[in-house]
Amino acid sequence: MSVDLVDRYLQAVRYLLPRKQREDVTRELADELQSQIEAKEARLGRSLNEDEVANVLKAFGHPALLALRYQEGRALIGSRVFPLYWFCVKSLSAILAVVHLLLPVLFAVATDPPGGFGPIFERFPGVWVGAMGWVTLLFVVLDADMVRKPVEKALSDWNPRDLPAPRKETTEPPRATSLAGVLGAAILSVWWLVGLSHPAILLGPAAAFVAFGPPFYAVYVPMVVLAVAGVVVGLWRVFRPGAPAARAAQIAVDAGQLAVLYFIAQSGPWIVAPGGVPRAPLTGELLGLVNTAAQLGLGVAFAVTGVVFAFKVVKSLRMPAAPRHLAC
Repeated sequence: MSVDLVDRYLQAVRYLLPRKQREDVTRELADELQSQIEAKEARLGRSLNEDEVANVLKAFGHPALLALRYQEGRALIGSRVFPLYWFCVKSLSAILAVVHLLLPVLFAVATDPPGGFGPIFERFPGVWVGAMGWVTLLFVVLDADMVRKPVEKALSDWNPRDLPAPRKETTEPPRATSLAGVLGAAILSVWWLVGLSHPAILLGPAAAFVAFGPPFYAVYVPMVVLAVAGVVVGLWRVFRPGAPAARAAQIAVDAGQLAVLYFIAQSGPWIVAPGGVPRAPLTGELLGLVNTAAQLGLGVAFAVTGVVFAFKVVKSLRMPAAPRHLAC
């Protein structure tokens, strides 16, 4: 139990340390903690219990306060608060980039708006500067003695047992998918592909008034190929979760699906009248509104799918190589 508490403490401190100092400071802190625990055990002639180890850790101080000591001084925001400020700046910048740059750009690629990409990039600096200004002002206030000292006092009354459990380091990647997930995706693919050939399956009674437009049928064969490939790769990843080639194949299938979605989103019309003549209650004007909504929906779908695909690629590149007994 004592080892578990020490590991929790070291993990909490390490997370808040500057990246360049993490390994050295964590190693030195671990040695110092071990030395103090061993010295106390030598005096008592026995191993420390959980309460005694917790007292040793409390004497070192709250992980956040200890980590903040390893920072250089800053003129506007002090060293004790700056690491938290910098963490917020990086996190918020990433969120703003996704929400105000990546998603709008992908949506613009899919819908081709009249203004193009210019307004997106022109608006982002103002959004980012404004957000960073408020964050900086907030941390300047937090760094004031009248605010920081009560916070430090509140943090002094902490319990090492409340720290999160240490994460287990493993070279085995998590199971990417499940058999149920693969079967579910296969059923949805069959339902969609068969429904394109028999619209009543997808549209029900509405099939008497509307039908899917040419873009869906132009990529029907690629959709079939990608659906089959998705099932095969999914089964591959279920039974060979550590295979690097399976991850690469999944990225290729995802890229193909994104390309198909891009083609459909760029084309049109997406909803047409059966036989080319609108029937009541679907007028030509209402059909235009439906297609406008379909264009917006496909644009959003392409933007979201593009973000998910980008995260998958980044995660795949950062994932450690699988052990040989897992790879095929």
